Amino acid sequence: MRKNKNQILRTAADEFTKKVNKLSSPLEIAIVGSVAMEAEKSLKNAVGIKF
Repeated sequence: MRKNKNQILRTAADEFTKKVNKLSSPLEIAIVGSVAMEAEKSLKNAVGIKF
């Protein structure tokens, strides 16, 4: 069964939260956050969500 757009984004956010909780330094969090923002844009484009 194909997931709807909200479920895809919710799953990605949950995975991101789990990974951030394992980080220790502000620099690590900033780098991962920056990469996550770019990944979110790509994911939204892939599933057809307009900005």
